[in-house]
Amino acid sequence: MFDIVTNMRSLVIEDVIGVTSPSHRAQGALRSGGSAATTTTPSQFAVRLFVVVVVVCLGLLLIGGAADAGPPPPATVSYVVVPGDTLWGIAAGLVGPDEDVRVMVAVIKELSGIDTSVLVPGDVLQLPRG
Repeated sequence: MFDIVTNMRSLVIEDVIGVTSPSHRAQGALRSGGSAATTTTPSQFAVRLFVVVVVVCLGLLLIGGAADAGPPPPATVSYVVVPGDTLWGIAAGLVGPDEDVRVMVAVIKELSGIDTSVLVPGDVLQLPRG
């Protein structure tokens, strides 16, 4: 019983990796009535294994890259601050009558990478387009 399980296990492994032991080659040759089948050399096995590993890694990289891709950054337009401009005034010109100017001020600060509301002429702000 143990011999049957061992032979079946080795046959399955041989089918997966393409390597046949000399005893199984001889048995196959006797059953088929011909000469022993050619085997996969260790170098061929290494090449096959390398190709499988590369393909799997590339697949994982493609899947991982797609999963990490976030939403595209919002479309912006650059605005150069002129004397007399305030962040509040610029934001108020961008919102509708029912919208909160404070939200637009926060959006402009985030898009422009600033943490203050003080503007100096010549500063470049990123304003949301649309």
